[in-house]
Amino acid sequence: MQQAALFTAVADKQSRLVPPCVARLSSNSWKKYKTTLFMSYGVVKKDFVTIPGALLQNTKELKKYFRNQLRTRQKAETKMSRRPERLTDNCETLPGFGKNPQTLGEDDPWYTWPILYREGLMANPVVADGQEVGHWYLEMVKTDWSSTRSLLDPVPTFELGDQDADRPREYEGVVNSPGNTVKIEFGPGPVFHCSPGDAPAETNPCAYIDYVNLTQISDQKIHYHARNHGGRCIATLVIYKRDQVKVTQQTRQQSWIKGASFLVMVPEDVVDATVIGKMGPSDIFFTPSIPLTGDDAKRFKLSQSKHIDGVGTYYSFIVVDPFPT
Repeated sequence: MQQAALFTAVADKQSRLVPPCVARLSSNSWKKYKTTLFMSYGVVKKDFVTIPGALLQNTKELKKYFRNQLRTRQKAETKMSRRPERLTDNCETLPGFGKNPQTLGEDDPWYTWPILYREGLMANPVVADGQEVGHWYLEMVKTDWSSTRSLLDPVPTFELGDQDADRPREYEGVVNSPGNTVKIEFGPGPVFHCSPGDAPAETNPCAYIDYVNLTQISDQKIHYHARNHGGRCIATLVIYKRDQVKVTQQTRQQSWIKGASFLVMVPEDVVDATVIGKMGPSDIFFTPSIPLTGDDAKRFKLSQSKHIDGVGTYYSFIVVDPFPT
């Protein structure tokens, strides 16, 4: 254990407390509780033990241990040196805290648990292969079309000429999207509206339109085909547009195992992918397609990658050093 002030903290969602000032499991102070060394992410914390649930509820009994720690503050100050002191069963030689116990009353939160902080750091834990050291998931950003749509602007129109029943005429053309980030579509419902243009209203030229058909060529292209056998009129196509949006998806959470490989699969339609995880106290963020740098290059090693057309890219990493120095 390094020379440093000690702390107590609630360790996990099972409400187990990690207490300081515990010399060893054979100590008379703790042997009767049949406790064990504390483990976090598969790492045994040799300087800490787990407080059993029953004892955790008994704050009165716990208080005597913390009172003993605080009272050793002044003694510890006089014994501080560069060489760590040997721990004893009654914690007489442990480094102290940041407050003088003589200034604390029994109602002071610093006097009881769990608001005591250690000013130093533990020695780097040694993790054996096969131990779980963290968790991760893949966050992917894909492109999709908006769930809402609106009429294409400007509205596509075309003119049908002055024909008669003996001389019908056909018309065709293509309506293009304003860009690759806009999808155009039609239906359900009417695909065109007709206005008489400059023809006399009493002739009702719209009645002589035989058909107007639309065909979807691609997300950015629609073909129209029409025929009439009457007077001049204007056909307005009913075409809608959808804008491109980005959608974020996450994979299920998986474990990191020391010495084991983990597979990251990035689908082909993903525009951005990030591995997000937690390894001990460290938050992990890296892009699988970019070479690792810093501590991530020490934690992980890319063993191989493979791209499959129409599917995506697979990346295989190995957990090498979960807690690099």
